[in-house]
Amino acid sequence: MPEFIREFTNLNADFADDFYYFYNSACLDAFSIDVEELSEWMQISKNTMKKVLLRSYVQGVDYKIEKCERRCAGRPKEIIRMTPRCFSHYIMQSRSARGKEAREFMLDIEDFFIAHFHYVAERLPLSAPNGNEIVID
Repeated sequence: MPEFIREFTNLNADFADDFYYFYNSACLDAFSIDVEELSEWMQISKNTMKKVLLRSYVQGVDYKIEKCERRCAGRPKEIIRMTPRCFSHYIMQSRSARGKEAREFMLDIEDFFIAHFHYVAERLPLSAPNGNEIVID
């Protein structure tokens, strides 16, 4: 996807590279996004992200928290992972600079899709899940 964005659109390709680094559509239900790494990229503390996840999302569905025992003294370390879908919701609702970038990026994708919809629709054989052909006006 980032290659397509760079080559064929005017979308923010640098943001696309970063976004798609985290977002892997091949594993939408997997807890594949490390919140610690994401918090660095979003410039939000891991603790703040955890509070939002606990308040607004469903543990075991959108994210999971695992405790790792430390070999040294101290509290166990928490590893928090979220699904790509939760990541999309989280970043678009965030009031951070990255959240604003994400919302602009999604709006730009929507504009691109609308501008090119008929071009794409005319070239793809479309069918509904029930097998019926889809007619586009």
